Amino acid sequence: MRKILFASALVLTAASVSDLAFADTAPEGPPHHDGWHHPPSPLMHVLHQLDLSDAQKASMKQLFEAERETMKPQSEAVHSARHAFNAVTPGDPAFAATAGALADAEASAARAHVQADADLRTKAYALLTDEQKAKLATLLAQAPAPDAPPPTD
Repeated sequence: MRKILFASALVLTAASVSDLAFADTAPEGPPHHDGWHHPPSPLMHVLHQLDLSDAQKASMKQLFEAERETMKPQSEAVHSARHAFNAVTPGDPAFAATAGALADAEASAARAHVQADADLRTKAYALLTDEQKAKLATLLAQAPAPDAPPPTD
């Protein structure tokens, strides 16, 4: 656990230092959003291919909105911890504790995200008909692995 926290703090420190190094070259535009970012699950990529009924679409929308609200406190905690971390310098006595708090917030948010995603997938799957579940299994089997390199033509 200590190794994970240390590694997380090290990565976060490196990311922060790289942000500082390129601060003067940042393009003009809206401020960076510090919310929780995650790729959608493979299930979410193929839902539009399942010919959902209007009732299923409405139910799916409610599920997604509920997940967003469930994850909001975690996202806000990470945002707050990141803001606090960015406000201290490595020479500050509170730097290590602030980095640890950010690492804890990130870890907690990641854990909550996985749990919420599993719950969302379970509820979304329950809304599908048997034919849609069979089609989903086929589509997911054909989908490229998330870490696979893009195909070359």
